Amino acid sequence: MVERRTHPRYETVFKVRFRDEEAFLEEYGKNISKGGMFIKTKKLKDPGTIVHVAITLPLTGEVAEADARVVHVVDEEVARSCGIPSGMGVEFLDPEPEFDEKIARCLEALEK
Repeated sequence: MVERRTHPRYETVFKVRFRDEEAFLEEYGKNISKGGMFIKTKKLKDPGTIVHVAITLPLTGEVAEADARVVHVVDEEVARSCGIPSGMGVEFLDPEPEFDEKIARCLEALEK
């Protein structure tokens, strides 16, 4: 399988709140990168859905908010058969510079 990610992922657990037009949910993230993250959840959204995320960043404790697009989902059946958590991968959409700065500080702290 060809790796399509352009940014390295950092495996860590963190709180993430997200909402779309229908719901506001609080879940946990499994990994994060400069370009996106994986949200562990059973409340899956369809690929292409835009959600607003508020991430409590690991180690720094800062809250970073941005819009994100669901790019893939792992439903419960696939998760069970592969031994991985169900959830969805999202990519950040045109985040503000402040968001990018917070993510950069978080990733720098995770590298140490």
